[in-house]
Amino acid sequence: MEGKEKIKKVFIISLLFVIFFLVGCKRTNDIENLNIILSKYHGTSDIDLSYTYKIKMLEMTTTVRSKVVAKKVGEEVRAFVEAEDDSNTVATYYIGNYLCMEDSGQILVAEVPGFDYDEEVPIPEFDFDEFEYDYLKTENNEVVVHTFTVKDEAVLGALEGIIPDYGTVSRFEMELIFIVDKAKEELRNMNMYITMLFQNLKIDMEMLMKINNFGSDVELEIPSKFTEAIAEYEKSKQEDSEPNDSEPVNYKDTEDGVVDYHNLSYHKKIVYDGLTDKLAVLRSRNIDIYDAETMELEIEINVGQYPKYIDADQGKLVIGYGTDQIDVYDLKTNSNLMTLKADAVFSELAIDAQIIIYADKDDVYFHNYLTGEKTIFDNGEISVYTAYIDNEYLTYVYDLNADANIYEIRGKASNACLLGNALFIFDDGSDLVRKIPLE
Repeated sequence: MEGKEKIKKVFIISLLFVIFFLVGCKRTNDIENLNIILSKYHGTSDIDLSYTYKIKMLEMTTTVRSKVVAKKVGEEVRAFVEAEDDSNTVATYYIGNYLCMEDSGQILVAEVPGFDYDEEVPIPEFDFDEFEYDYLKTENNEVVVHTFTVKDEAVLGALEGIIPDYGTVSRFEMELIFIVDKAKEELRNMNMYITMLFQNLKIDMEMLMKINNFGSDVELEIPSKFTEAIAEYEKSKQEDSEPNDSEPVNYKDTEDGVVDYHNLSYHKKIVYDGLTDKLAVLRSRNIDIYDAETMELEIEINVGQYPKYIDADQGKLVIGYGTDQIDVYDLKTNSNLMTLKADAVFSELAIDAQIIIYADKDDVYFHNYLTGEKTIFDNGEISVYTAYIDNEYLTYVYDLNADANIYEIRGKASNACLLGNALFIFDDGSDLVRKIPLE
């Protein structure tokens, strides 16, 4: 009997080992098959998808709805990207190396490296060997559902660009769900639910994504007004590059010293700086600086990209490109003074003494390029700005009605928002959030 019991135990242990081995192999095979399916969506595949992105923090929820369609036509990638929140909708077309968008009835054209799949298609590349997770697979006749529960912060590397970076994460939880079409072996949906804790700041996020079409089924039609705008853009660029045998500037003095005319050929904008008595002429690909008295060309500024906005005051020229970059150019020395990163992609740019002013569709921003003083919040009644004074950063809350500072905070703030009767100020470089009651 004792021998039979030993054989029975050995049989049970062997059976459990076989079951464990088979289940483990099946789990590994399921994830490998999922990886193969996900790999289809990385690179330059034709795709049509839409997604909703929600982020909740400090009892405030922000929702963005987006649609992305990308299709390769010959050797050229064309794409449509639309993002919409509760107040704005931004639609962009990519046609090869051109980016087009419509603003107040005007078609804006810019040259870009091309449509960036990794940036615009929010399907992360997960290496499931790099982090720990719990895995569950369910299925029916139509779909296979892969569910991952992740508490390992190592996964954050794969989510870079999708989730905001507020500093060191003290708690992280994510539920990641892939819904796969069983017959086509193609991704139908990807849902992410994330909770993060940055010390005392809790953030809840969700992204619900649907693949509408993939591969040869993807359709994309570019409105003709955008292709026509690109043709016009290329024509003006060609005109700028053609040699001009005539005098680039003609002028004629009258008896009272007033200049009759100047032929500056094709240009977009001209600004004048009284301190240096210079003219800055904005062209398609460069900016020409003229002596306003002699009208002689002093220097041609080639900025390496296509400038769109310029303004000048007190010896300084500011240059914008339709991005978040601002260059400050010294007209006295004819040299680039500094490059600044704006807080928004702006559509208007000006300079008044040392204050750079720029605006997007909703907000106006002020930046003192000498002190680093920068407005981070302004609702017409309360303004919050940062300044670098006596080798330290200070943040001020300014009452626009009383024309006075009502709070001074040591440290540099990165953002601020008003919720009810309280102003929340986020510290730059840490997890600190200050709550200031406003009566």
